Amino acid sequence: MVYMLHATCNLHSNLFRELRMNQVAPSISQVRSVGSIYLVLILVQAVSAAGLTTVYTTLTSLYKEYAGSNNVGWAVTSYLLFSACGSALCGRLGDLLGRRLMILIALAISGSGAAISAVVPSLVGLIAGCAMQGLAGSLTPLDIGLARELLPPRKVSFAVGIISAAGIVGAGITYLFAGWVTDHFASHGAFLMKTALAALAMIAVVKLVPKQGHRPANLERIDFVRGILFAPAIAGVLIGVDRIRVWGWPWATGLIIPCSILLLIWARHQLRQTIPLINIRLLLGRQVLLANCAMACMGLGCIQVGQMLSLLLQQPSWTHVGFGLTATAAGWAFLAQASTSAIASPMSGRMASRYGARRASLYGAIIVLGAWSILTYEHASFPVVIGTAVVNMIGLSFVFSAIYNLIVEATPPESTSEATGMASVVLAIAMAVASQILFKILASDTVRDPRHGVGVFPSSHAYTLAFAYIAAVCAICLCVLLAIPARLRAPLRGMAPSDLGPLHRVRGVSFRRGR
Repeated sequence: MVYMLHATCNLHSNLFRELRMNQVAPSISQVRSVGSIYLVLILVQAVSAAGLTTVYTTLTSLYKEYAGSNNVGWAVTSYLLFSACGSALCGRLGDLLGRRLMILIALAISGSGAAISAVVPSLVGLIAGCAMQGLAGSLTPLDIGLARELLPPRKVSFAVGIISAAGIVGAGITYLFAGWVTDHFASHGAFLMKTALAALAMIAVVKLVPKQGHRPANLERIDFVRGILFAPAIAGVLIGVDRIRVWGWPWATGLIIPCSILLLIWARHQLRQTIPLINIRLLLGRQVLLANCAMACMGLGCIQVGQMLSLLLQQPSWTHVGFGLTATAAGWAFLAQASTSAIASPMSGRMASRYGARRASLYGAIIVLGAWSILTYEHASFPVVIGTAVVNMIGLSFVFSAIYNLIVEATPPESTSEATGMASVVLAIAMAVASQILFKILASDTVRDPRHGVGVFPSSHAYTLAFAYIAAVCAICLCVLLAIPARLRAPLRGMAPSDLGPLHRVRGVSFRRGR
């Protein structure tokens, strides 16, 4: 087909070579089978999902083990810092040096970090190990890039859905299993469990993923010294946002503002580079930019479902707001709703492959907007809360997978991990900001009863405000997604126009507009 198209359109030989380079993917015999690749993608994403979930699950045990210390929270903060910075850097290096290599490096470092957190009997060792585990956050963009590299183009959108489902369902399974291991073997058992999972994923990658046939890119012309400045800038912003409640606004903004200025200086420098470390121009493309804005809205809104429902379900029933569930029961409820992602995310990927990711994202945004709107007006009924949580998870799975597919559609194959890595950075910052916003909203109106202890809990009005805020952000997300233009469909089945480089501008080659 490619050769016939080349002969018919009489294209220049350089253009033809570019088309072949963008289209070629390893044959099924080279990668053994599509099923083997799906297995690798799921295992790698399971390690990514287990990363922060394991840290969250062990927090109660860690506070007991390091009683008297006020620095246990840095285990979470260090993880988030290295996850955000590693997603962008490892994603770019994966595009340059090979995703298989970078996945193995990230798995080795994050698995070793989990082992250090388990065996080093000090708080410093715990925090250092959690920082190393943060590199598991870079596995998602590398996983997506690997899927695009190894699978036929028509299967990539579905594979992104599989990766999204593995992340959400994996987090639910990890929440329960890591909790059980922690109850019986303390935090050490949960961290060693993650080390074993990382080792299993490494074996799968080595055995089932072929080595790249191309030579790694030449890194000599890249200014790594100034290009890496985004890492301390993002770290400073995240630390400032995370420490607002501890330091107060004046001290926190004193860190956030200079780091934000440093980020702008870094972006200006990267725009001037012939070969930048991070391609800002790629991120400023309309579809990629709007997709990242939608990702930020998700982080600010509907992805907070775990935090909000965990609070609501476990809040004592005497407050006349919560349902008084145990942590284990709440965990089962979360796993039940997360399991719907195993169906919804692949459906989103299949829809993106057939009709375009924009349509799938719009369906998902409408679903989550409806779910949070219902919760705003009714959150006193347990069946309603659980039902809307399931509906929200279906919509969240649709839109989350679709946003990554929107980025993939508008990104050259050789920059896939870089672009999706920056989306992960945007998501991490948005989630950190949202946690502070929701904390302020929930603390604005509280209930207490000395007869039931000294606990202070959000009132029904506070939950209404919090749910209304999330519904409003979901509405903004829907508007952002509506602003993305319908893409032109490619004549080769399953290939987006970006996969064809400049071919869609050649006279005589036409495309039908996506439905």
